[in-house]
Amino acid sequence: MVEHHWLTQAQFNNSMAIAQAAPGPNVLFVALMGWNVGLNAGSYAAALAGVAVTMLGILIPSTTLTYCAT
Repeated sequence: MVEHHWLTQAQFNNSMAIAQAAPGPNVLFVALMGWNVGLNAGSYAAALAGVAVTMLGILIPSTTLTYCAT
């Protein structure tokens, strides 16, 4: 991520700390990463889009596999 300048080291560390401190699965880190990348792109709309894209990207494959298996 450093090569593409999507997140600074501080943003990455803060996101990891929040995700580890929150109860539940660490999928929260994926949403925080999308949020920070969107904010670095320049707006809150991009941040919300970043959250949506990252969460859908992480949840659709496993949800589809689980649905097909059942």
